[in-house]
Amino acid sequence: MTTERLLKRPEVLKICGISKSTLYRMIASEEFPSQVSISGKRSVGWRLSEIEAWLVTRVSVNLRPSDSTIWEA
Repeated sequence: MTTERLLKRPEVLKICGISKSTLYRMIASEEFPSQVSISGKRSVGWRLSEIEAWLVTRVSVNLRPSDSTIWEA
């Protein structure tokens, strides 16, 4: 059985490079993975796999065809 790694908020913010208010705004608008309950109601975390998938989509959204000319020599 594979165990999913859960990230706490400070690590999510650091990995994603966003602020706490941006995180919760994006969760509310369903632009970011929702947190999951770790124990009871007070402790939450985010699945690492969902954060990694979100980061991949952000890279693909930010790299438009016009951006490719930046990489040409």
